[in-house]
Amino acid sequence: MTSKFRLLIFILSSGMLLLLSNCEKEQYPVIPTNNVPTIDSIAVSKTKILINSEIKLVCFATDKDGDSLKYIWSSKRGDFIKQAGNSVVWKAPNAIGADTITVRVTDEKSATEKIIVILVGKVLNSPRLIFPQNKQNEVELKTGLYWEKLSGAVSYILQVSEVESFKSLLVHKMLKSNKFTIDDLEINTNYFWRVKAVNDFGASVWSKVFSFNTVAPPLAPILVFPSNFADKVEPNVKLVWNKIFNASEYKIQLAEDETFSENALDVSNITDTTFQTSHVQYFSSYFWRVMAINLYGESGWSATNYFTVTGRVPDQTILLAPENNSYNNDLTIELKWKEVLHAVNYLLEVSEDSSFAKKILSINDINENKFELTNLKNFTKYFWRVNSANEYGNAEWSSTYYFTTRIASPELTSTDIIENGRPLSPKLIWNAVNGAESYSLQVALDSTFTSIVFSDTSIALHKQKVSGLLDYTNYYWRVAANNKLGNSYWSATQVLKTEGYYYQGLTYGSQSIYNPAHVLLTGGFGMIQFEAKRDVINFPYKTAFKNIWDNLKDPFTPIGNYGWWNFVKDQVFPFSLNKQNAQFWPNYTLHLIGGGMAYAKTREWFKHHNYPYPSWLSAFTVMTYHLLNEVVENGHRVGEDVDPIADIYLFDLGGIVLFSSENVKRFFAEDLNLADWSQQSSFSLKNGELHNNDQFFSVKWKLPFSDSWHAFYYFGTNGVGGLSYKYKDGSAISVGAGLAASDLIVLDEKTNKKTLGLVGNFAAFYDRNNSLLASLAVTIKTDYMINLNIYPGLVKLWGFSPGIWAAYNQNGNYIFGITATWLPFGFAYSTK
Repeated sequence: MTSKFRLLIFILSSGMLLLLSNCEKEQYPVIPTNNVPTIDSIAVSKTKILINSEIKLVCFATDKDGDSLKYIWSSKRGDFIKQAGNSVVWKAPNAIGADTITVRVTDEKSATEKIIVILVGKVLNSPRLIFPQNKQNEVELKTGLYWEKLSGAVSYILQVSEVESFKSLLVHKMLKSNKFTIDDLEINTNYFWRVKAVNDFGASVWSKVFSFNTVAPPLAPILVFPSNFADKVEPNVKLVWNKIFNASEYKIQLAEDETFSENALDVSNITDTTFQTSHVQYFSSYFWRVMAINLYGESGWSATNYFTVTGRVPDQTILLAPENNSYNNDLTIELKWKEVLHAVNYLLEVSEDSSFAKKILSINDINENKFELTNLKNFTKYFWRVNSANEYGNAEWSSTYYFTTRIASPELTSTDIIENGRPLSPKLIWNAVNGAESYSLQVALDSTFTSIVFSDTSIALHKQKVSGLLDYTNYYWRVAANNKLGNSYWSATQVLKTEGYYYQGLTYGSQSIYNPAHVLLTGGFGMIQFEAKRDVINFPYKTAFKNIWDNLKDPFTPIGNYGWWNFVKDQVFPFSLNKQNAQFWPNYTLHLIGGGMAYAKTREWFKHHNYPYPSWLSAFTVMTYHLLNEVVENGHRVGEDVDPIADIYLFDLGGIVLFSSENVKRFFAEDLNLADWSQQSSFSLKNGELHNNDQFFSVKWKLPFSDSWHAFYYFGTNGVGGLSYKYKDGSAISVGAGLAASDLIVLDEKTNKKTLGLVGNFAAFYDRNNSLLASLAVTIKTDYMINLNIYPGLVKLWGFSPGIWAAYNQNGNYIFGITATWLPFGFAYSTK
């Protein structure tokens, strides 16, 4: 068909339609079309639910025509218990399975429907616990926990606790498997555990709670034989006890006392339940007990059993003292023999002949293993023997011993005391004894002569010089005569009194100027020399004393703020050799040892000069200088400071307590030759300053290879170590080098923690009997770069022996001083 023809047809058709539209005709109604409702979705909380449980379903549907919709629900099983519009509550049946729920949505003209599948099921039963079994004991510290594997279980929940309420949990885990290994359990501990099974429908209730107890030490054994209080048990008894199932070994104790502290037999590593003993003796009573042991510990001791061993005739005794054929026996002598077990009494016979025809003693009721024989004659031979007995009979006589008594004893006549009232080398004299070939001399610290300090058994003459005695000590001495047949009795004892350990009233050297005022100046004001501040007149005593007192009256607050550990490591114990943390060094050397020695020496000074209450006076003097030392060191400072607390309460008082011991004083005086070598304190006539007032101490330790050479240490604000050589006349030269304190450095302004600046130092000393006669010290960058001290007794001028000293300091100042033994201090003059 051509395009023109098509156009013609279109025009004709259009005209026809137009014509018809304008013509009247009959009208018919239009029937509208209806749209079917659309279900968009069904909302449900879950598609897997428990039997008899309920779920809510909501249907979301739309209708394009806007028609009102009606929802019709149906299911194969279960019940619809509540419906409101497009929502419904469905209760699952009491049986498991898959259920289909259909919702039909209609607008009364047409309808549509949709199906949703709900799985109905139930939770699993609780698992059955398998291992460890309930209340099982001896479970290893690493063990597996096992329970029943349930079909349908997707996981398990395990809980382990030490409390049955499971308020605190050691294990709480979700596990895929029906087993779990737990380790690090405690010994002898009770644990509780339980399990839940979990499937798609939830968790089961908890299983039964099982408990188990871990491995434990064994129980104590029960003793079997001998029974408790058994009598007349044979000495080769076999001890028997019951077997403990988890014991790997046993330990047994057998003793003669219930506390098992005397003559106890203690045997371990016994793997059997018996023990054959050879320890028990006739006529003895014993206590015994057993302990079980395994890898995890020990049981307690078993109950203690007691048994008594039968008796027999005693053994023959053995004579002990005096030894057979002994000489030099006293006229009163103790006869001793070996104690015999089971013996009730002993028979003793003494005679002047070996056949015992001439008995001087026969006694049969001795109830101990010794007898004192008196009133014997000199140079007489005696024979003796002993027989032991009990209710079972008499033993054989012992072997016969004999002894010979000694010659007569000497009589002491006199003691020759050397000069200065110090009997360091007294000459002891006694009368000559007829027939004596030599003499024995003993000097002791006690009248019983248990602490002998001198003993010689071959003195040819009837006199002897003794050296090396201690100061201020009562010595006891006695003499015996000797010959080839024996020795005499000891003579009557005489007492020899010496002077003090550290003060002997010497009129020369540093000891000659020693007095309480000297101690106060050297010990109390030694710290004033630092930074050349020697003005003792204008010193802020009130401020310093108040600050020291504030710290001392409440020591715990400063220590608490400083830190207890810092206090201990800085002030008390040598945990560090760093000088910034070594405040303990002067505490031990100057306060404990030096201060203690000062207390002992000052006490001896008061005692030597017959003052009453020397201990109290010395303690007051020493504690006063210690307090002055703290005040001087404090200066203008106001604030907390733990240094005086440690010094005063620990080391200063500790020094007094320490040097109240005779053994301590003896050790430092005799073994270490501890001495006070303080300087000669002097007040300046020019400005009132206190000079040359430092407190020093020295020790000398004799080297083992020589009687003359000593290791030497000089300490105070200087520390000098070296060697000392002692001459036979008691004088000594000491030379050494070390470090000297140049200044006082404050490390912490808040706590006033201080240390000393140190520089090199060389010094030489000359002393006699540990009393310093002269010293020369050379240092660098200190107040006294050169310091020479010559003490009274070394130089005499016109019958007068003063102490003189001189110093040169880093500022070019020369200081000179003079002292005297009868002055409490000296006087000085400085060029600047």
